[in-house]
Amino acid sequence: MHEVDYQKRENPKYFVTAHSAWCPPKRSELMEIQLKRPELSEPCLKDNEENKINDTQVGIPIKFSVNCNEDVEQNADIAFRLYPEGSDIKTTEAECTLRGKNINGIAETEELCWGTKNQESPPEGTNKYFFTAQTRNSPYITSNVFEIKLPEFSNLAWTKDSNNIENAIVNEFLILKCDVKNIPDYQQVIVEIFEPDTEGGDKHIFDVKGKIKDNKLEVEWKVEYLEKVGTKSKNEIDEQKYTIPEYHFLVRYFGYKSEASPVLKLKFNFIERALNKNNNPIPDTYYVLLTPDGQELYGKTDKKGFIRHDDLYIGKYKIIIAK
Repeated sequence: MHEVDYQKRENPKYFVTAHSAWCPPKRSELMEIQLKRPELSEPCLKDNEENKINDTQVGIPIKFSVNCNEDVEQNADIAFRLYPEGSDIKTTEAECTLRGKNINGIAETEELCWGTKNQESPPEGTNKYFFTAQTRNSPYITSNVFEIKLPEFSNLAWTKDSNNIENAIVNEFLILKCDVKNIPDYQQVIVEIFEPDTEGGDKHIFDVKGKIKDNKLEVEWKVEYLEKVGTKSKNEIDEQKYTIPEYHFLVRYFGYKSEASPVLKLKFNFIERALNKNNNPIPDTYYVLLTPDGQELYGKTDKKGFIRHDDLYIGKYKIIIAK
């Protein structure tokens, strides 16, 4: 049986001979066999509204698509293979292989979101790709190169009343800001807040979720101080009884992260109510507040017995009430 080279896509040709003991051999005319020729065409990238697109962004649903001619059987399996731009597909292993089926002349992969399901992130410096598609007995076809527009982050800042700040008080509300590119509106990002640890690295403290709008992130956060073992501030409290914690944050979108923000230094407002042995307030009474760094702060309780001093180090304080 003649083996057909489907890459060259040539129809096989045959002839028939016949003879008997008393007749010379006779040969038929050359016959060309019309083979089924499964063929794929128009490879393209589509968004989730079936529009053809030339690029995409991390986290946005896309799918690979090809047209199938009438010789591709219904429900035939189509293999889609993804390669970095410039790859030689004969010697390069595909980044991933996806499957689709011919449904009424069109084969598409399931929706995928770049940077989430198939790859955590493209290799550094690589954000342009192409794919091939092939079915049984068909030549492969190659798509045009498409670009994955990677997230970009800039201008991270701690802000209050629309102003950038470097110092904050525990329990006040701040707005954490960041400019972004290539992240669509309403996509969720994670703001990760860190404090330096004693080994010179960072200790994760808090996560805050936010959404992108008009290429910007603005997320509200109530300043908290969380004493964690191994942090610089915890060691300072253990050693010197007070500390000024330093936080910074970064923004994460799937496998992509920003650079760290500027440092924010924390202090707190001391608010305490002076109570007697019967747990009743002690109003209009002089006191001394002993700070952890050895200072003595003098004052007088208010009409409800409260003591307040602002902008202090975080640490352990002691109140002495005048008799």
